[in-house]
Amino acid sequence: MYPLVKFEFKHYACSRDELSGRNFILSNLFVLPFNLNNKPKMPQQKRSITVPDSKLINSTSFTKTKIEAPQERDPRALPRVSSPINYYLPSSITFGAKVPTSPVLKKLPKIARKTLKEEDPRDLPGVPFDIASFIIGVANERGFSVGDALRLYINPQQHTPKVIPEASKSVKIGNCKVTSLIDGQQIFDAYTSAIKWADDFALSSMFEFQNVKIDGHKWPTNGAEIVPGSKQQQKILGLLVSKKRENNEFKAQQMLDVHKWYINGHGEKERHYNNQDMVRYMKTNDIDVVPAPRSNQGGSHLDHIKVLIVGRKDGSKKAIVSGMNWGTHSAANHDVGFMMESLPKQKNSEIDNLIDMFNTNRSFAWERLGSTEIIKGPLSEEEQKLYTGLDKEIKQENVDYMEIVGKLFDNPEDKNRYADGRLDLIPCNPVSNPKIKVLRTSPREMAKVGSKGEETIRQEIMHNLKTSKDYVGLNFVFTDKEAVDTIIHRWQKPKDNPGHMDTLLIVESGILKDFPYCRKSYNRLKRAGVPIIVFNSDKEVTQRMHAKLNIFDKTRIVTGSFNMSAMGLNHNLNKGIRSDYDLYSERIFKEIKEHLTDAKEHEKLVGLPYLVEKEFNYDELKARKALIGKAFENVTKKGHASVVIDGKTYRFNQDQDSTLSTIHGYYTIAQDRFNAREKYKRGNNELGISFESPTLAKVMLKQIAKDFKHSESKYEKLKNKIFPMRPSTDGVEKIKSSIEKFSGLEDKSKKKPGDGKFD
Repeated sequence: MYPLVKFEFKHYACSRDELSGRNFILSNLFVLPFNLNNKPKMPQQKRSITVPDSKLINSTSFTKTKIEAPQERDPRALPRVSSPINYYLPSSITFGAKVPTSPVLKKLPKIARKTLKEEDPRDLPGVPFDIASFIIGVANERGFSVGDALRLYINPQQHTPKVIPEASKSVKIGNCKVTSLIDGQQIFDAYTSAIKWADDFALSSMFEFQNVKIDGHKWPTNGAEIVPGSKQQQKILGLLVSKKRENNEFKAQQMLDVHKWYINGHGEKERHYNNQDMVRYMKTNDIDVVPAPRSNQGGSHLDHIKVLIVGRKDGSKKAIVSGMNWGTHSAANHDVGFMMESLPKQKNSEIDNLIDMFNTNRSFAWERLGSTEIIKGPLSEEEQKLYTGLDKEIKQENVDYMEIVGKLFDNPEDKNRYADGRLDLIPCNPVSNPKIKVLRTSPREMAKVGSKGEETIRQEIMHNLKTSKDYVGLNFVFTDKEAVDTIIHRWQKPKDNPGHMDTLLIVESGILKDFPYCRKSYNRLKRAGVPIIVFNSDKEVTQRMHAKLNIFDKTRIVTGSFNMSAMGLNHNLNKGIRSDYDLYSERIFKEIKEHLTDAKEHEKLVGLPYLVEKEFNYDELKARKALIGKAFENVTKKGHASVVIDGKTYRFNQDQDSTLSTIHGYYTIAQDRFNAREKYKRGNNELGISFESPTLAKVMLKQIAKDFKHSESKYEKLKNKIFPMRPSTDGVEKIKSSIEKFSGLEDKSKKKPGDGKFD
């Protein structure tokens, strides 16, 4: 006799024939679940009950007990089920039966896809032959492991991802062991285990940190409560607070973004400052938290970093760098990260470089807190007298923030903390030539604490985009103009040209849907034939593909908190037009020439010299536009006009007013395009890491291959085959084939080797 696997259910029913004279076993639960409204009143203290033939029994709320499978149903172990899967049986009932004693032995089907050894596969006892055979058959048919098939069909109170994440893999890089993390369960398991492991310090910087008990009224889980990792996410706050309460010497240091939001998680308009409730809770519970400086304080547009660094008194350290926020809904998102662990017998590691970055950011935050206003604008009628115009308005969200957060920090002890040198910074010894590079996007105002503004994330990304032979990206946002132009420029070169770069991009669909201005870059890439698709997010849990993952030449990984956008890659390190957007500026000047060429035919009609035939000069274009605009105005009002260009007078009459208007329009477009060149502007505070690892790159490429297969619709396949976006799709098929081959997911059943297609 075999005990039944633990199993959770609400209401189940079965026929009289199924119940009468035999036990209610796993097979009945498995194939005959019904949701019934009428619950029978059964005495809960009874452990068994005999069922008459004439009655239909609903098994609902009964006392916990084991249910055994009759031997004639050939109970046997279901092999290779991953142990992390938990099934529960809070309510069950046993029916009296006479059990035959002669078992019928049969052979189970062969399992096609085995559970990974890293997931500790084990046998599942008490499963009858027909159910075990059914599950193995379903698993083989759909390409799942047995464990994943059970997740789908037994319906535990846990959501099954539409794309199963690749198992974590660890390798040695520099002075660290680095482990890949994909999606909520892996990432939040790592976060919580790292905090539990620490006994000296926990440093964290987060764009979002939420907990349903603190700010659930603003940010509900929106379905994420059934997602693996969600429960661990909710435990983070309690772990940090309890660590501090148990040991007052434990350093729990937190930085949180506090930029202004205009909506809440219910989709309602609600102006408030990000994380304000969490900042208050942490401050009043002895967590050493500081609000990140906002742009009006000389900080960044968003403090967008997501990092945890922890340490023990013996000197060992761990760090997790990810795109995953600590929001109540974050676990539902498709995201990636990496955990770094310092190796034993090493004086320092690349984690020290992360600590150095955190210390600099923390110093800057406390310096800005003491040197700038916590809130910009009046908070009372008395203060209104000091302001004029639109700045005179008292904004409710400012009043709320000052009441919730501002007053906690508006005191000499906190305001003078940087000046007095009371920051309790964690000592560190950064590696001089790290194998894991720490990258930044940060403001020039960092000079106030002896550092500097950086755009090293952008420099690393652009260097690899210009030099790599292939590039695969899984990105929440992809809108940076120079990055887009660089990809198109290299992709459109012949595939046998050394300058050609194979490319495959997956982006988040919700961004394109909700923010129309983000569609331009996507459409440009699509029209150019670059393989780019949108991720098929799981609507059941309002999932978003939130990763920021870039893989170059199947070996180099560049990832972190940054999106591939102007805000994520750029900051206001200089003023005016950027000089490093070579391809984008080149495209702008090409468009200007096209518009001035269109203006040439109209200039000819009124005898004007052609601007397009001169070396482009913006000041000359601006002056010419002003002259023609004035001439059009005079012709309209007086019937005639004249202008002087290069010492020569040109006269116009009323019959030429439409031509002048057209010329003025082309000049306006050309001027607008010139001014559309990328400028220096304030971006986000971001963190990135870059390292080489063929092993970890392979793990991520396997994941991207699965994401691509999951997301490519039948329409996309048909369109790419019948209506190619460019004369030849060889490049598209090449990158698909290379990713398939590299990730180990190539189709072994292809009739012809190298035909380059995958479904």
